[in-house]
Amino acid sequence: MVNDSEELVCVVLVGRVAAPSLTEKMMRSATHRKVKAMAERIISDQPLPQWVENGMQAVLLAPSAKNSQKAMFKYENNSLSAGIADDYAMDLVDLGIAKKHFEIGAGGKFEFGNGGVFHLS
Repeated sequence: MVNDSEELVCVVLVGRVAAPSLTEKMMRSATHRKVKAMAERIISDQPLPQWVENGMQAVLLAPSAKNSQKAMFKYENNSLSAGIADDYAMDLVDLGIAKKHFEIGAGGKFEFGNGGVFHLS
């Protein structure tokens, strides 16, 4: 349900078909890309604690528009934040997806918005 003050920008379908059709196989082949390494998705000035590694492992599994995997994480001075270069219509949606995956993997919550700081539970 979308409130009057909100806008529905995307819908995510979850599940698998019993046997993918030729069209589905071709779409996956055309759009699927290798997952970026963790080191390409996080900047840090210190060794990563286990909770950050857990969160980043979940981020690596997150889908993104055009499989761009643009959301970046920064861990400095014992503080973690997440941001994205907002130059494509779905970039902030991708950031939200990556942040939610991190929250699930690490156990905690991000502040709202681009550059939001993570708070460990």
